[in-house]
Amino acid sequence: MSEPVTLAIDAGTGSCRAVVFDLGGAQLGLGQREWSHAALPGVPGSQVFDTAGGWRLICECVREALAAAGEAADRVAGVSATSMREGMVLYDRSGNEIWACPNVDGRAGEEGAALVASGAAESIYAEGGDWVSITSPARFRWIERNQPGVYGAIAHMGMLSDWIVTKLCGEFATDPSAGSSSGLFALPERTWSDRVLDLIELPREVLPPVLDAGTAAGTVTARAAEETGLAQGTPVVVGGADTQLGLIGLGLSEPNRSTVVGGTFWQATVTLDHALIDPQRRLRTLCHSAPGQWMMEGIGFYSGLAGSA
Repeated sequence: MSEPVTLAIDAGTGSCRAVVFDLGGAQLGLGQREWSHAALPGVPGSQVFDTAGGWRLICECVREALAAAGEAADRVAGVSATSMREGMVLYDRSGNEIWACPNVDGRAGEEGAALVASGAAESIYAEGGDWVSITSPARFRWIERNQPGVYGAIAHMGMLSDWIVTKLCGEFATDPSAGSSSGLFALPERTWSDRVLDLIELPREVLPPVLDAGTAAGTVTARAAEETGLAQGTPVVVGGADTQLGLIGLGLSEPNRSTVVGGTFWQATVTLDHALIDPQRRLRTLCHSAPGQWMMEGIGFYSGLAGSA
């Protein structure tokens, strides 16, 4: 029998992909699809993440990657997910997606400005080390103000990598690297911030458990197996944010290492052994995927996106 393989799913800003790896980390098969995020009519700066269409493309990528690798689904020892940061998905009590946006959704600029004017943004940044208008505090205020029916139906929240895990196994969970990009984290504790949640009046029960990257979240459900071509019962493992997991792939899991990670966005990063937050708010700090580590970065937006007229 052949050796087991692993499968990773990535929901990036400009495309999604699935990659099959052998246990030594060599790439065996790839499936990739470009996608885009449409604006909500009449809402300046908005970009909507199409969960139904996005999941269909992800399923195509998984099947293509398995076929390219020449691997049967029952040889997949585990599947995990990574994604762009900041993008989030909201669910109702039945677990249905009711609202989703990618990282680049900028509709909550007015709400972000109000948080700055009130002084709340400074408190959020001091606690969570991330910007305001493209993170959850401002977005939740936008939804409450503009879509009260959706706001009242919110029962669960997840980041985009978490959404993939939930689609695969039906369980809600996040990891510190993706979760901290929500703007709702207390960075030193690497978990949800009671202080920020109080500031925006968000119930803690909406938020998923925080598990370290590499922790088993569940197994592939019968429905997900039918949709993706994976075997039912395949372990589903918590992943995390794309840049931080990219650093893990480069072997940068110790402090005081600098690098540039290129994709649709380019990040100049430094790894840290403590939650250092820029007092002048020029850079942002997030949790690293490695336990007990953090990452500070500056970002070049859309540096690697190639488009057509």
